[in-house]
Amino acid sequence: MNARATLTRGLFGGLALTMLAALHVPRDIGAATGLGTSVGSSRRSPPPSPAPAREQPSAGHRIETPLSDRVANYTIDVRLDPETARLHGSERITWTNRSPDPVEEIRLHLYWNAFRDDQSTYFRDLGTYDQRSGPARFGEDDRGSMDILSIRFGEDDLGDLLEFVAPDDGNAHDRTVARVPLPRPVLPGETAAFDIRFEARVPRLLDRAGRAEDFFVMGQWFPKIGVLEYPGIRGAAATRWVCHQYHPFSEFYADFGTYDVSITVPERFEIAATGVRMDTSPARNGQTTYRYRQADVHDFTWVAWPDFLEIDDACALPGGRTVQIHLALSPEQIDSAAYLLDAAKDALRWLSSHLFPYPYPRLTIVAAPHNAKLGGGMEYATLILVGADVHPRRGGAFMRSTVVHETTHQYWQGVIANNEAEDPWIDEGFTTWIAARIENDTGEKPGYAPFFRLPLGYPVSFSRPRILPADLFRAAIATPVLSPMTASSWEFLHARDYFNSTYGRVGLVLETVAGIIGEDGMMAFLRDTSRRWAFRHPSTADILEALRAHAGPPVDDIVRQLVVDTRMLDYTVTRVQSAREDERDGYLNTVVVERLGGAVYPVTLTITLEDGSRRIEHWDGHARWKRFVFEEEAPAVSAEVDARGILQVDSNLLNNGHARERDRTASARLTSLLVTLEQLAMSLFACLL
Repeated sequence: MNARATLTRGLFGGLALTMLAALHVPRDIGAATGLGTSVGSSRRSPPPSPAPAREQPSAGHRIETPLSDRVANYTIDVRLDPETARLHGSERITWTNRSPDPVEEIRLHLYWNAFRDDQSTYFRDLGTYDQRSGPARFGEDDRGSMDILSIRFGEDDLGDLLEFVAPDDGNAHDRTVARVPLPRPVLPGETAAFDIRFEARVPRLLDRAGRAEDFFVMGQWFPKIGVLEYPGIRGAAATRWVCHQYHPFSEFYADFGTYDVSITVPERFEIAATGVRMDTSPARNGQTTYRYRQADVHDFTWVAWPDFLEIDDACALPGGRTVQIHLALSPEQIDSAAYLLDAAKDALRWLSSHLFPYPYPRLTIVAAPHNAKLGGGMEYATLILVGADVHPRRGGAFMRSTVVHETTHQYWQGVIANNEAEDPWIDEGFTTWIAARIENDTGEKPGYAPFFRLPLGYPVSFSRPRILPADLFRAAIATPVLSPMTASSWEFLHARDYFNSTYGRVGLVLETVAGIIGEDGMMAFLRDTSRRWAFRHPSTADILEALRAHAGPPVDDIVRQLVVDTRMLDYTVTRVQSAREDERDGYLNTVVVERLGGAVYPVTLTITLEDGSRRIEHWDGHARWKRFVFEEEAPAVSAEVDARGILQVDSNLLNNGHARERDRTASARLTSLLVTLEQLAMSLFACLL
């Protein structure tokens, strides 16, 4: 996502997570695209000037050598009627059966039927998670829909054969997945064409798509074919259609292909879209048609609004290649343009240096207006959306994080195309960790979270090493684990459970892995894994196997405990004692360490003595507790487990250390401060009487 839910910096420092093999590809995608791996520099630039009201058509876009298998290709012609909030479209899906079996039916996603009525699985689940967000808050005029008017397979019209199915929950009222039997099977290796006419009503902007007055976000707006998996793909035991219903936290999964899309809108509208604009041609009756094309993507999204300011910029990547950046934003956000562009450039340069070069010629950033905040914080193919209030003096650090996060999604899940519905932890977790590392490495100054539109809040610095867990993800790991991180998106108990598990906990697990295997080892794992699975569909098993290959069995074991199981890791020091007996020359010291969580991993105990020396003890961590008894010339003063902060996934860092005697300095200072503030407040109040 996503991030539909992004990480929000808390007033007191804890960040809450809120709205936070069959395919052959080059082993080195960097070599395939002709780019090197040197690090590019990042310089802050002055605010660019707005482009003319109409973006000039592209001079042409050469389609590169295929990077993907291009299983599902779309040619779409669509018209938007903003007065009725309806789309009228036709599409040709050219689809190849790459399985070893004949295919006797196809399955289609009709995502916008999730907003058709309150009996859809989307609204049923949403009401379960949060009654305040259920169908009662979504009026009749807010609803959306998607209807197939006809579907042809050669000379056969299959419209009467279409039936709705609910593979996830059996909900007979849900219409987000359709099954279409075929009059003849599509044979192995055969390419078939399906011609579809459809109409759709644009829902109120709610979840990744919709309308807010005359601002239209067109995500998942067309009938979209599911993914046919077969043995060798994501652990499939037999050929199967993977075409999940639309759930509140479920994102998307589709095959790669080439999209050629013509969009007709009233001439007052501006368009931002996936890919490269090929041409712009006036249509009849005051309409304008825009044509876009992009290869090797698994989605196509566009945004329409009459009041966009459009800015074009470029980012020089390591190796000399240049990526065009197109920014579409509202007039009141013009002062933030350079800030947003610099954030995207920092992300693209880092990702191209450490993973593989950005494979597309263009990245589009859409900054939603104030009345369309729900359209922000989402990633699509070569297009990202951020919300309003992006001025650097008003929450700028948070919006920078959003740009970096969504740009990182161009890799994890945009190119490393895991099934977001079944494995959301892969794209959201890896994106969360990598995006935070980008901010750390690009040297952004401390930012402040906005508080009631005032520049108040807890300073979040990205200048310290290993800033990720303690400052960003701690809120996610402090709560009990209710669901495994590998659960499908609709299998979590509630929204907090989903966001904690797929964002913050995964980020902490990855930071722990980085602490164990070292920075070079972690970067090698990320680089090799992302290049191996670029333009493919990795599963949880694939990612864990890659980690095992790089980090070894012990790390693989702890990751599986934390990711696949619902265990929590928590080690604590509960006792530090020291006694001197007459017959002894030194002190008899006793330190007790306990394992409170279910996860097991070896830990290091650092014991500090009164003379300043330290004693290091090691424990395999398997038992529930361990007592260390030893003689030293000096008494033990304190002890700390994991003093180097390697196990950042520890759910309670506050109990990692214990002192023989209490130090009341901090509490005394805090009490003094509170008393002072109270007296000051009373004095001010008295002056007003």
